[in-house]
Amino acid sequence: MARARAAPHSVDAAGFFCMMAGKGQVDVCRQLVGECGVWPNVPSPNDPEKLQALHLAASEGRLEVVRYLVLECGRKQQPQPQSQHQQQQQQHQQ
Repeated sequence: MARARAAPHSVDAAGFFCMMAGKGQVDVCRQLVGECGVWPNVPSPNDPEKLQALHLAASEGRLEVVRYLVLECGRKQQPQPQSQHQQQQQQHQQ
């Protein structure tokens, strides 16, 4: 978990999240998303097809994880990087 907190968008964090989803570890998935900031829709870096956690959980029949990913994480979107212009505007407003 410490690695995921340090770099929530890293390959390690995404791979671990996808692995836990495929194993049905919904509590670990919740912790990774809620406390560590891992994005639930990041594809698995270790999968040649770049499947997401939802695909892996569904293919393994992990219904509780699928429900969590669809119902609780379905609206979460990865933030897009701000352009330099947007950053300057934000700094000016502060």
